[in-house]
Amino acid sequence: FPTRRSSDLEIIEKQNQIPVKAKSADIKINTKGNEFSGDLTLENANSAVNKIPLKAEKYIISFDEKNIKIPKNIVYMYTSPIIITGDIKEYMQNPNINIDFNGNINSKEIADILKPYIQAPYKAEGKLQTSGKITADSQKQNIKAQVKADENNYVSYMVIKELLKRPSVLNIDCEKKNNILNIKEVSLKDLSQNSREKIINTTGEIVLNKEPEFKNLKISIPTPISAAVNMFGGEEVSFKSDIVLNKTPDNPEIKGNAKIIKYNIKKHFTSIQNADVSFSENNIRVIAPDVKINDSMFNIVADIEPKSINSLNINISNMQINSLNLDMNNLFPMLYSNRALFEKSVLNIKKGSATVNNIKLLDLKAHDISSDFQAEKNIIKLNNINANAYNGSISGKADYDLYSGLLNLNISGKNTDIKNSLYDLCRLEDNLSGKTD
Repeated sequence: FPTRRSSDLEIIEKQNQIPVKAKSADIKINTKGNEFSGDLTLENANSAVNKIPLKAEKYIISFDEKNIKIPKNIVYMYTSPIIITGDIKEYMQNPNINIDFNGNINSKEIADILKPYIQAPYKAEGKLQTSGKITADSQKQNIKAQVKADENNYVSYMVIKELLKRPSVLNIDCEKKNNILNIKEVSLKDLSQNSREKIINTTGEIVLNKEPEFKNLKISIPTPISAAVNMFGGEEVSFKSDIVLNKTPDNPEIKGNAKIIKYNIKKHFTSIQNADVSFSENNIRVIAPDVKINDSMFNIVADIEPKSINSLNINISNMQINSLNLDMNNLFPMLYSNRALFEKSVLNIKKGSATVNNIKLLDLKAHDISSDFQAEKNIIKLNNINANAYNGSISGKADYDLYSGLLNLNISGKNTDIKNSLYDLCRLEDNLSGKTD
């Protein structure tokens, strides 16, 4: 017997309390004793799963006293059509859900879904070929999916050079039980290569509280990749990593290691090569043996408090700088051109030491320089400056404001050549001679 309900209808999925609303429903039922079967057609149906809107102009299911069969239906996620088929067995007692899906999903809509988990700028073009399977019972839900991309269809949070103009696939294998999302695999592979090696692989858990929480979320990049980033106006970085995340996205606890093979900041003629970064609960250690800014070369070791990075109030407990050649005439303009960084962030260095083989400031030259330094609220304070210059020695202290670019220098000389030092300082060419004291 057919029954038609033309008024608004709401069905509540019992397990997860997910409402399904429909403008109308058409139900056809055949009965024989304790057995029955039939079809349900929902028109203009809509729902939402994890705040992801779903709708269907017509949704058809077949059922009997034990099972529900879902023939081919088209469901729209946002504006993207997805073909869905499957069944629900023992739906009256212990539901066992098996759903297959495939479709071409708008890349910008995928980026919207990921916003709560990845809060970063992105580029999205075209549609991504997506297919997979959802299984669920009264205890847990599983999803296995593949998302394929190419040069015209992608979502990108960073441009990976190794994947430019190449097809790739994102493999997803996750299980949700209560409020725990167990990520068995989220990996990215290059489809143009025969290798089984994953470019990026993620495993671990996310607790789906109001604010998501990581539990041993491991992110592995086993082979160096090259990516374009935009922290200082366009850079390229080559790196690999093996890190584990805990706690929240806003305040993560990071453990593990990363290696920066090469980091070029072309706008500022700056490069970093072969830097090692090690993460622990209370410290981030950076060892950068090859830093170059214009003609200045550095070797830097720094210990950074992890929590300070997220607050943009960067606290460095210890820092050591060694340099062969340091040209302050190039370094100061670079720092000043990036002073906007220090308008929103604060740099503090508790303890630091520096040694420089050769240094140049204006036309003043010195060698064998050493100094202690600290930084407080973006003002670098150099104390106990000692150096050899102009056949004598100099000592003193200096302050440099990273935001204003103001330099205060207070030095004294002993046995330095007056004529050459004054000429380099202010181009005096008078017939001066003698030594400072």
